[in-house]
Amino acid sequence: ALPDPLGRARRALGRALELDAVDQHGWEGLAAAYFFDRDAEGFAHASERPIALNDRNAIALAMMGVLKV
Repeated sequence: ALPDPLGRARRALGRALELDAVDQHGWEGLAAAYFFDRDAEGFAHASERPIALNDRNAIALAMMGVLKV
């Protein structure tokens, strides 16, 4: 396996969001990567974006709510 899977995920999602900054699914993934990497500040920022982009995205609302608890 390649080393640092969360770091690679963050970099890939960061690149994806550079290409499309309003991709709510990219922000969801980035928030999850920050959460599992125990980066509270990164998670706090990234978890707000998918909901700000689409407050009717029930999956994002549920996922961010579960991870914030």
